[in-house]
Amino acid sequence: MLLYKDIYFVDGGGNADWVIYELVTTNFKGISYDNDPISLAPKDQINGAMATGTWRCGSRCYSVVLRARIRDTSNNYSEPVDITFKCH
Repeated sequence: MLLYKDIYFVDGGGNADWVIYELVTTNFKGISYDNDPISLAPKDQINGAMATGTWRCGSRCYSVVLRARIRDTSNNYSEPVDITFKCH
């Protein structure tokens, strides 16, 4: 199962390039995760855009909370947003 969470953001410089994650909590030991690339046009980022966080559940039942931040090419980071994925 693949889950998606939308993250809405505005980047005044239009140069956001990654959603960077930090693990907050989970009830599944040994969990790993990857950051998500952002490939949206600069004008869309300036006007307000949506990046999509993805999570592949596998066959186990668990939940995971990730802290997401939008990073741009100047190495600036957004305020964090916690997102929860529940795998059933």
